[in-house]
This record gives sequence, structure tokens and C-alpha cells, in this order.
Amino acid sequence: MYDDFDEFEECSCHPKFEECDFEMVQMKLAFQKHLERDQIRRIERLHAELIEVEPLPLQDWIHGIAIQPDPEQEIRTTEAILHVFQKIDAEARLTLEQRRRLYGQVAAIMMDHRCVDPQNDICGDLPDWQTTSDMCRQARESYASWCHA
Repeated sequence: MYDDFDEFEECSCHPKFEECDFEMVQMKLAFQKHLERDQIRRIERLHAELIEVEPLPLQDWIHGIAIQPDPEQEIRTTEAILHVFQKIDAEARLTLEQRRRLYGQVAAIMMDHRCVDPQNDICGDLPDWQTTSDMCRQARESYASWCHA
């Protein structure tokens, strides 16, 4: 769900976002999937938890997830991102701008970008890329035990 593609344009982790990718996004709009009430409730929770760092209207959250090939997987990934973000954020004293950057970097690391490093890019007190990556992996693996708590 990371929208600032310019930041990763020169990223060696993933290929450059091309014009054809924008065309695919436009095609997806026609194939919006129906979301179950539980999925909408979980999106509402994500929206409420992340409104400060990802200030989008709830409808944009719902629509953005509904056009994904696998909305359930997108929700689970965002829940894992939230879990890791909150864990790091609870231990750091960050400004709102730093918190927004941290959220974006955790999302990028969850998508296996290696071009970001919270420790170097935001604050030396934050975990480095490898530690954050390990936290993301653990969050995915333990999804069932904490997601629905």
C-alpha cells in the first residue's frame, strides 16, 4: 500500500514502475471485489489505528483493498505492518513526520525492499533493516495468534 513510488524509482530491489503498471491499476478498478463485513470491520480498525500516519479517507482504504487480487492477503499484510510499526513506535520518540516515514519504511520492508533502513534513514535509535525485516517475518508467521485479539 505504499503510494510514494518516486522514492523507489531508482530502487535496485524492484523494477521501475512503468506506464503499463498504471494501466494495470486502471484495469483493476473495473474488477473491484466484494468485501465481507469482517474484512470491512478490520479495514475500519486499520484506518482508525493508522489515520495519523496514513491520512486517507476510510472509503479510499476500502476501495484500495477491494481492487487487490487478494483483498484478504492485503488486509493481513497491512495488519502485520501495523503490528511491527506499533511495536517499534512504542519504543521510540518520533515526530509525526518520522512516524509517517517509519510506517512507509516498514511497509516497504514488508514488501522486501532492501533500499530503506529505518536506523539510517530516520533515526539511529530505530532497528536496522535486518532487525525490522525479521520482525516483519515473525509478524507474518505469528499472524493467527495476535491478529484477531
